[in-house]
Amino acid sequence: MEDLFSPIKDELYVALTKLGADKKLLIAVGNWRDSLPDRHVLDLLKELNTEKVSARK
Repeated sequence: MEDLFSPIKDELYVALTKLGADKKLLIAVGNWRDSLPDRHVLDLLKELNTEKVSARK
């Protein structure tokens, strides 16, 4: 079975960059499974989602 994680992550990073994504999100995605463990990435994403929801109120 072909491992498509890296090419998918790369394309996701490019798409997020073009959409003007927050730098923290780009760091989380860019380092996912490279230098950050999955749990750390998940925690960062949850933190960003909480920040974005709070900012809308």
